[in-house]
Amino acid sequence: MTARGRQAVGALLLVLAMGALLGCNPPKEEEGGKQATTQVAKQQAREIVIGADLELTGPTATFGQSALKGIKMAVDEINAAGGIKGARIKLLEQDNKGQSQEAVNVAKKFAYQDQVDILVGAIASTLSIKMAAVAEEAELPMVTPASTNPAVTVDNEGNVRKWVFRATFTDDFQGEILARFVYEDLGAKRIAIFYDAGQDYSKGVYQRVKDVFTSLGGEVVAEATFTQEDIDFRAKLTKFKESDFDVLVVSGYYDKAGLILKQAREVGLDKQVVGPDGFDSEELITIAGEAANGVYFTTHFAPDDPDPKVQKFVQDYKARYGGEDPDAIAVLGYDAMYIIKDALMRAESFSRADIRDALETVKEVSVTTGTVTIDQQHNAFKPLVIVKIVDGKRSFFKRFEPPREGQGSKEETPAGAGKEG
Repeated sequence: MTARGRQAVGALLLVLAMGALLGCNPPKEEEGGKQATTQVAKQQAREIVIGADLELTGPTATFGQSALKGIKMAVDEINAAGGIKGARIKLLEQDNKGQSQEAVNVAKKFAYQDQVDILVGAIASTLSIKMAAVAEEAELPMVTPASTNPAVTVDNEGNVRKWVFRATFTDDFQGEILARFVYEDLGAKRIAIFYDAGQDYSKGVYQRVKDVFTSLGGEVVAEATFTQEDIDFRAKLTKFKESDFDVLVVSGYYDKAGLILKQAREVGLDKQVVGPDGFDSEELITIAGEAANGVYFTTHFAPDDPDPKVQKFVQDYKARYGGEDPDAIAVLGYDAMYIIKDALMRAESFSRADIRDALETVKEVSVTTGTVTIDQQHNAFKPLVIVKIVDGKRSFFKRFEPPREGQGSKEETPAGAGKEG
C-alpha cells in the first residue's frame, strides 16, 4: 500500500473511531439543564414568570375570578412602575375548575413545562393542599392568596412545608375570633354549627369555633354536616329548630351558605347566623336575598372601611372594572402580589431558591388589608375584620389586630357600630 493509501485508511479509521465514541456516549442534557437554560432565557428577557392556578369556573368560580382581577391589577401596576429591578412580571393563568386533580395538573404544568418562577393559588384550601405537594416536589415557591386551613403550609407530621406560603391568616385565628365575637359581642351562650364535611377549610373553622366557644364557657347544643352536592337543607334546618340555641354558625362557602340562609327562613328558623370568610361574595346576597340581612362574617376587608389604603384600592378597582365593588378575595389577590414584590426586591436572584428564602423573611409589609409578616409556619400575621350585611350590602363592623408580643388582640369598632346583645 502506498503512503497516500495508508494516510487515507488512517483518516477513515480515525473518523470511524470518533463516530463510535459519540455513539456510545451521546451528548446529554445535564440534570437541571432545562431549568438552567430557561432561567438564562428569562434573565436575558428580563422577566419573572408567575403561574396563577385558580378556580375560574366551578362552584366557587367568583372567588378565583376575583383573585385573578386583583392579581392582574397589581401586576400591571408593578410593571408600569418599572417592574422588579428592571424585570417585568409575566403572568400565566389557568382554570383548575375547582377540582383537586385539575389543580394538581395545572400546578405540574406550570412547574415542569412552563418553568414558572412562582406558583400562585388556589383559593380553596382543599385544592391548595394538593398543590402544595407539587410545589414541594418541584422546589417551586408557592403563595396562596386566600387558603386558610393550617394544613396548607404544615403537613400531616407537623412539618412546615419549605416552599409553600400564604398571604392570609389561618382558620385557627379566624375561628377563634369568630367564637369570641359570638360569645362576647353577640352574648350567645348556646350555638348550633352547620358545616361542609367535604372541605378542609370548612372543617377547620368548625373545629376551632367549637373548641374556643366551649373553652369560654359556651355550649354547642347541635351540629350537622352537608356536602357540595347538597341543594336542599330544609330537613336538617328543621331539625335544628328542636334545639334551644342563640346563634347558628355556618362554616362553608357562599354558594351553599346562600341557600342555607334562604331555606332557614323558609322553615321558620329565625336565628342570628354568622360565618367565616367563605361568605364574602356578592353571590351570597344574590342567592339568599333578604335572608342575608343581619348576617355577620369574619373576613379580610370591607369596601366601606375608612382606612385610606382600603379606599384607594376600592376606587382604583372600580375604575378598572366598570364600577364593580371588590370582594375580599380580590384584595387578597392584589395584596399577594405586593407581598411577592417585596420578596423579589430583596431576593439575591430570581432563582426559585432565592425567591423562597426572601418569602420566608417578609416582615412588616404594608398592604391594603394591613401590615403583614410571614411567621415561622409561613402564615401571614395580619388583621381580620367583621362584616355585617345591611340592606343587601357588606358593611364594616369591627377590626381585630392579631396579638403582638406581650399584648392581647386589639379591637377597633367604628362609630355607631356598638355592641350587639
